[in-house]
Amino acid sequence: YPDGCLGDIMELIETGFVLADTYDNQNGFFPDGTICHHPRYGIQFTADAYGWEWLVENSIPMARFLKDTRYRAGDALYQTIADSLLDTYRSLTFKGYLDVAVGGLQPDRSKWGPRLLNAVTGLLEARSKDTTLLRETELQAFRSILKNRDYVDDLTLDQPFWNIDCLVHRRPDYFASAKMISTRSRGLERGIDRRSYYYLGDGALFVRTRADAYNGLSERYNWHAIPGTTAEQRLDALPLAADSPFPGANGTNAFAGVVSDGLFGFGAFVYERNHPDEAVNYSTVNGNKAYFFFENEILALGNSIRRVRPGDGQDIWTTLNQDACRTDFVWSGPGDRAETIAWGTSGAERNFSFRDQPLWFYQDNLGYIVLPGSGEVRLSLQAPPKGKEVPLFQLAINHGVNPQDDRYQYVILPHARPEDLEAYATRLAAGTPFTILRNDSEVMAVYHHALKITQAAFFQPGQVTVTAGAEEFNLSVNRPALVMLREVEDRLEVTVTDPYQSTQDTTMVVGIGQNLSGPDCLYEESSGTSRLSFSHSAEALYAGKPVTAMFHLNRSDWRKGP
Repeated sequence: YPDGCLGDIMELIETGFVLADTYDNQNGFFPDGTICHHPRYGIQFTADAYGWEWLVENSIPMARFLKDTRYRAGDALYQTIADSLLDTYRSLTFKGYLDVAVGGLQPDRSKWGPRLLNAVTGLLEARSKDTTLLRETELQAFRSILKNRDYVDDLTLDQPFWNIDCLVHRRPDYFASAKMISTRSRGLERGIDRRSYYYLGDGALFVRTRADAYNGLSERYNWHAIPGTTAEQRLDALPLAADSPFPGANGTNAFAGVVSDGLFGFGAFVYERNHPDEAVNYSTVNGNKAYFFFENEILALGNSIRRVRPGDGQDIWTTLNQDACRTDFVWSGPGDRAETIAWGTSGAERNFSFRDQPLWFYQDNLGYIVLPGSGEVRLSLQAPPKGKEVPLFQLAINHGVNPQDDRYQYVILPHARPEDLEAYATRLAAGTPFTILRNDSEVMAVYHHALKITQAAFFQPGQVTVTAGAEEFNLSVNRPALVMLREVEDRLEVTVTDPYQSTQDTTMVVGIGQNLSGPDCLYEESSGTSRLSFSHSAEALYAGKPVTAMFHLNRSDWRKGP
């Protein structure tokens, strides 16, 4: 500075495209691909506002205006925008609609597809003749997808956004995301028309097969019953807790993290909002929650569900889903005759009690299977308001008014039909296709037999026995950790995350009762255990990034380790 008005403007724009280097009073571009703000009480990512305007609505028009002049933007600006559009916004967009958990300021989310198309097209048209854009082919392909009316994008991925405690799981025909909170992060900005999004980060689990799922429902939505969350169904008004000055917006839990190898993953956190100032503690529930993502099923586990303050004295629910009711509602248990509640029925409420078998439910391309030990299941069908044609449904597990150590276990199956759910529930009762190894205050773990994947959240140092077909082995950690094992032929892929994101203790030791060879691996012949050392970055913004390593399986010496 100074370099004249135009030169100074381009300098300001280009130097703004840098990664944040600290959480302290820092807004901006984060290494997981998010653009975060309001850091005073936990960072916040609102994908369709704030950083979005800075990313595309200021920089691209200016770059286009000054292209092929001596004030033209450098290659780095174009590349930063391209990477963000392809690696973040593409992942968060399903059939032209932005993920609910990170995009909530637009009342009509159908407008998101055109906004994204304009950004991609604008970036391509803003290049100078000598601009080098390394991912131009990918951008052109993405633009072609966005130009189609149905926005079909056959992505297959599992993507961790570790800075905001969020995981996105994609397959060509469905989208799923889990958004958690911690001392480091919180949910969305206040809602449309100042409706509160207080619970939108508290373990929200959105699963979508339809483009317009959850769209246009804000006026009659029960914001105490966000899919995936566990919350008291209070009758009083929600606080505008996502506003930047509100000191109760983030969690008081340091334990929160996501694990992913790019195809599969899971997230887990200790759910707490126990701030020293009771005046900001609207939530009345604590518990441990986890979300496990496989190929065609999503497993949600919870334990230690308990009331920690009086609140409103209402029931505490874990909500499986709340959306428009577009088809008949079908439900049954294995071997039982399926029952149907006709579409258009309103004002109906049903409660389902457990025996010792799973219960399954079907509604509009999504199947839900609730496993024994989860408490009473509650279904509510709300009448549509005047001028509206589609009723809402809410499906939830009711923990009652005063749970002290409750738990839940349920599966969501995208694109399942009633006959598929009946068959799947029967298989679950027989222990396949996956086994829940543990669901308690120390460990939440599952083994998927067909995929040969183990996913385990350790809330403290300890071990779990993994039953893999006819074999079994022990998996242990020396400190709290999230661990995923995926067997691929004669190799074992191991991915770990530090859920505390420590900048001091950056090494985790994973013990596996198998004979392995590979980097930082020591096999103890006496115990039949391989000790694997994993180290993560000491930089705060990278401390929660998953770390993956591949090991060779020496099957001739399969043993059960300690």
